[in-house]
Amino acid sequence: STVTLQLVPAHELYISEGPMRLNECLSRIGELSARFEFFKAWWVPHTGFVHAFCIDRNPVPPMSQIAHEPAPEASAHAAAADAAQDPLRSDETSHAQLSDFLGSRAGGAV
Repeated sequence: STVTLQLVPAHELYISEGPMRLNECLSRIGELSARFEFFKAWWVPHTGFVHAFCIDRNPVPPMSQIAHEPAPEASAHAAAADAAQDPLRSDETSHAQLSDFLGSRAGGAV
């Protein structure tokens, strides 16, 4: 028997993740799915929130370049992760708000 593998160039994954209101996620799912290579959202039952993940590939330079070049201070994706540009950040939702909300539902323990 024969096995054929399809390979892709080496890459890292850049992930932007965080809480998002369920209704916002549902209204933006087409936009987020088109904008990122991978998009997923985990619904947190009975809260009205999801934990959303926006994922893109970040190419890795060949080993010959890595050995001779100093590491950059920040990748291009790190700049895109700035809170002002983060696709998951909205004026409505923050990690602290979600934690407070879930803590109140769980008797204060999150």
